[in-house]
Amino acid sequence: MLLHPSTPPPETAPDQRAWIRLISMADRVRAALVVGMLEAHDIPALLMAMQPSAYPMMGDVSVLVERHNLLKARHLTNASQP
Repeated sequence: MLLHPSTPPPETAPDQRAWIRLISMADRVRAALVVGMLEAHDIPALLMAMQPSAYPMMGDVSVLVERHNLLKARHLTNASQP
């Protein structure tokens, strides 16, 4: 289930706009902060819930980025960690 679409549906070929998992974490709020930081650097990002629907507070949340932005996104998330 996508929680936060940051961009409209792709208008280019699907292979050019493939989404890939950047990071997974249990803290939904922290994941949303990562998405906000990426978007502030012009990197579109999505949150995808990985938990069963009956238990919304259990399970991980993944942050997805477009494949061509993966290295830049990794650099930004690694630089922002203490």
